[in-house]
Amino acid sequence: MSLLTAYLLVLAISTASSKPFNLTQEDQIAVDNDLLTDDVKDSTSSQERVLGSPIKVDDDTMTRPIRKVESQGGSDRIEFDDFELLQYVVGVHSINISYTDQINSITVTYVTAGGLLFSGPLHGKISGTPINITLGPMQHIRMVEGQTSGQFVNQLTFKTVGPGNNMIQYGPYGKEGSTKFSFEKHVIAFHGRSSDSLDSIGIYGLSPLNQSAAKGGSGGSGFNDGLPLRIPPVVGIHTISIWNGNVIDGLQIEFVTLGGGTLMGAQHGKAFSNNMTKITLQEGDHLVAVEGTVDSNGSIIIITQLSFTVQQSTGKLVKYGPFGMVGNVAYNFTGRIVGFHGFAGSQIDKIGVFSVNN
Repeated sequence: MSLLTAYLLVLAISTASSKPFNLTQEDQIAVDNDLLTDDVKDSTSSQERVLGSPIKVDDDTMTRPIRKVESQGGSDRIEFDDFELLQYVVGVHSINISYTDQINSITVTYVTAGGLLFSGPLHGKISGTPINITLGPMQHIRMVEGQTSGQFVNQLTFKTVGPGNNMIQYGPYGKEGSTKFSFEKHVIAFHGRSSDSLDSIGIYGLSPLNQSAAKGGSGGSGFNDGLPLRIPPVVGIHTISIWNGNVIDGLQIEFVTLGGGTLMGAQHGKAFSNNMTKITLQEGDHLVAVEGTVDSNGSIIIITQLSFTVQQSTGKLVKYGPFGMVGNVAYNFTGRIVGFHGFAGSQIDKIGVFSVNN
């Protein structure tokens, strides 16, 4: 066990009075009324249970890897990097800043995959108006906007997304500078430079999820497995389970989450047949295409066929399917796909995808 890991485990025990940042079942149901099973794989390692796995930057074995975005502001003073320091963080819990005509200080509290809170170091010196931003259990920072004079950060604005896909703006704090900048990602952690003030700021983040238009009919109830709001965030797909006869009866996805865990999504569709196929993606594999057809079944329009194309870690493309029977109207989705949305009742009525641009 490294000195850093030992420090974090001791810190976790010594800060037991802090409330763990845990999602409740009610939080999940509030997103899309899907009952999600928090099926994070357990381990005999106390380190993994408490902290999750160390997270790497630019790890392209993940469909949705973390990227480091260059800091904006001054280039002097002392460099800081909360992500490199803590290694296990999967999101932001709260931000404390102080400001006058500029941003004087920032301290960020992070959450780990195991639900523990860790407060990062103070960057700058506390002075002026203090501000605390505490995020809700399914809220994350989607955008950071700022202005700089070239020597330090004059102004910051934080924009978050939460249940209902509602965007909330905090700020602007500070005064205008000569140059504007913005970071648009699912923010995981911060880095930059500081001295007596915040001289520069940058982020570590995940690409936002792109939601495609869905194809199919209008029956059933909506689903999306809460993907846009998951904590830890979803970074890939581990398994796809599909039930079919002449149509697509059911679909269930097991997701890979940031920090090395997995999450079993809800079963979509109700008339599950005995004809079930399970597709397992290995580390470094990515789902890159979904194709299918739509047709009418009596008076309703449903998904009649699906196929999945996986790009293996070697670069080889492997197609699974088609499952079901061909219909009259064809559709396809391409990109790095991390999940699905749509409508389902007795079968899969309508389907679309969440994808990322890396």
